[in-house]
Amino acid sequence: MLREVPEAQVSVPERVGGHEYYVEQLPDAPHPRYMRRPVTAGMAGGSSSRGGAAEVVLDVNELATVHGEYVQVGQMKLSRCGRHLAFTLEASNGEEAFQAFTRDITTGALRHLGALGGVVSLEWAACGRTLLATQPNELGRPWRVVACDTGSGAAGKGASSSGDGWITGGRWLGGGGQAWGSRPACRTVFEEGDERFFVELGRTKDWSFLTINCNSKASSEVHLLPADLSARSEQHSGSTGAGGSGWPAPRVVQPRLPGLEYFVEHNGGQLYILSNARGADNYAVYRVPAGLPSLAQEYWHPVVPEQLDTALEDMDMTRDWLVLYQRVQGQQQVAALPLRDGLPAAGAGQSAAVRPTPQLKPDAAAQQANEAPKRHQQQQQQPSLPRLKRAPLPGWALSVVAGANADFDSPTLRLMLSSPVHPEATFDWQLGSQSLVCRASSAGVHTAAARGQQPGSGAGPMAAAAAAVAAVDDAATSGAELIWQRLWARSADGTAVPLTVAHRADLLAREGSGSRGSDSSSGGSSQLRPVAPRPCLLVVYGAYGHCLPTEFAPDRLPLLRDGWVLALAHVRGGGELGRRWHAAGRGGAKANSVADLEACLDHLFAAGYTRPGLVAIEAHSAGGLTAGALLNRRPADLGAALLEAPFVDVLSAMCQPELPLTVHEYEEWGDPQQPEQLEQIRRVCPYQIVRPAAAYPPTLLTCSQSDLRVPFWGPLKHAARLRGSIAEAAAAATMQQEGGGRPGGPILLLPDEHAGHFVHERDRFVAKAQQYAFLAAALGGQLPNA
Repeated sequence: MLREVPEAQVSVPERVGGHEYYVEQLPDAPHPRYMRRPVTAGMAGGSSSRGGAAEVVLDVNELATVHGEYVQVGQMKLSRCGRHLAFTLEASNGEEAFQAFTRDITTGALRHLGALGGVVSLEWAACGRTLLATQPNELGRPWRVVACDTGSGAAGKGASSSGDGWITGGRWLGGGGQAWGSRPACRTVFEEGDERFFVELGRTKDWSFLTINCNSKASSEVHLLPADLSARSEQHSGSTGAGGSGWPAPRVVQPRLPGLEYFVEHNGGQLYILSNARGADNYAVYRVPAGLPSLAQEYWHPVVPEQLDTALEDMDMTRDWLVLYQRVQGQQQVAALPLRDGLPAAGAGQSAAVRPTPQLKPDAAAQQANEAPKRHQQQQQQPSLPRLKRAPLPGWALSVVAGANADFDSPTLRLMLSSPVHPEATFDWQLGSQSLVCRASSAGVHTAAARGQQPGSGAGPMAAAAAAVAAVDDAATSGAELIWQRLWARSADGTAVPLTVAHRADLLAREGSGSRGSDSSSGGSSQLRPVAPRPCLLVVYGAYGHCLPTEFAPDRLPLLRDGWVLALAHVRGGGELGRRWHAAGRGGAKANSVADLEACLDHLFAAGYTRPGLVAIEAHSAGGLTAGALLNRRPADLGAALLEAPFVDVLSAMCQPELPLTVHEYEEWGDPQQPEQLEQIRRVCPYQIVRPAAAYPPTLLTCSQSDLRVPFWGPLKHAARLRGSIAEAAAAATMQQEGGGRPGGPILLLPDEHAGHFVHERDRFVAKAQQYAFLAAALGGQLPNA
């Protein structure tokens, strides 16, 4: 695996103000180093030239010498003036107990803000002196916002023993720790009393407002503070600490309502709001003048209405553009709307030259799964779609990840594009144009993906898959080493489920006429089909509306080159087809996630990619519920399982409100205090429905005692119950003098003392090598029995 990753890596710089920022990963350094260098004034197209020596913004290797090799940096926030960096640091082996630090980039002086205690998120006020932070309660829920005056006692020259300003004589051990420099004065700004809501800080990109974002799993509420609050407070004599009586109170945008979610940006006196308001399940964009007495949703003006086939995932803002990140039939797209003085530019209305994405007409089954009542009536009442400029993304770009894009005045948008078989490449999109410039790509890994993978316009998933067949045909015969394609499986209720498949191109061969499998309808007399069943890694998540990542993962490349098939199952409960796709796989509908995964498994069998016994299933965290449930349904068809920190004892966790996430997640899994929901949880909980006397396949479970999200006892209990079932099966076979079947197991448990919920980045490749070696040995019959 390591040979697929260059020893030295330097990211493509991104400009913010008078500097460009980048990250270095040096050969002999286990941690990254964040750097910047000054640039001259930007020229046409946003280009610039270097004007001075590089500066260290933050060297995590230096931090590791003080706090230990498993130190982790959480958030990093740069002050508006560009001189001060605030960041969070965790050194307690994955417990996610972060503390706050600041660093003066010019002098190198580092300061631990010990008076803040534990923090979750940070944000600077515009003055660069006041720092706001969210603090967790005893269960780890961020609930309070405090403000800290970092200028009330800056560390003096004697606080460091070297020119780079690292403070000596202290080692922060987490918890109580040692506060370096004088203790800053703090004041409480906001408190959230509802245990279902987590609080996170942010700011608008133009530095007009700080945002206090209160979010549950199904609703949200945003409060605004002017970003120059520290300057205002200093105008009042007698104010102390980070502020005084002159501070404005946080102003709510729209009071929380059940099911209403929204997120806020600002430009030219207008608040831009991404929301599911007014029944826009796939989200729409609204605006409201920031100076109105009330900012509630009855005053919101539609800017970009909802489209049935398009899910709006996120938005960004520059001075002249509103940027939208979208998914069309699961395929990522990026679009932009021109702005002038904060308002949609003249002529940005409906245009024949740039049409909205055509309404897809999926088959009746997919339509039943993806449409909501009254949608046609609501669409008729909405304004026409504005003229959106779409980024000219290449067909192979299955994964689109936005860069930092922190410069409000930038005319370009940084995008990182990849696919399961394409290493990440960095591009700059000249906003509104057809210019997409490649800034860097990972040379040395020569892979190619099937071209033209975007869903067909107005054709629906089945026809889109047929169009992909022709693209795969082109790629597989053009010398590409690896290819990917999007298939569609059909779930038990008829819903079309997207399935991404990647493999070596030479695993396909042309065979005779006819069509096999439920996804293709190309009508051709000769198609490319798998030559023979191959080992398959089937990956699933399907929870919280999160999309299963489809970017390039170098740790999977050895499996692909060894002839494995990688299959990514985008089941309901995820967000690949919008918010309704999530709603169809949460709470009482969670069984749909399991049915979708089972359909993907059967589709892989029917299409000839693999066969029973040659499939290894992989899942992490909440994905463990869906994978564990399939393991209970089809133990004989799976050859191995890898469950990383799996959420398999859902019922026990949800019945313990004293755990950190339980109350917050009632809206995702159900509230066991309600008898009907208790039974719904029980029916899908893998631990509760382990089959008695069953020959479960070799299974590797991981856990960590430091994991605050999935209690370590869940995987422990599950491993014990699986072992008990296998022992029962072996005893029954002995009594009946049966033989010849697979004996089952082994069931292995791999604890990690350095990780919390996630493997530390420095151990990632070692952990994956161990895990994939286990799967390969299991499918090859090289493991001892239980």
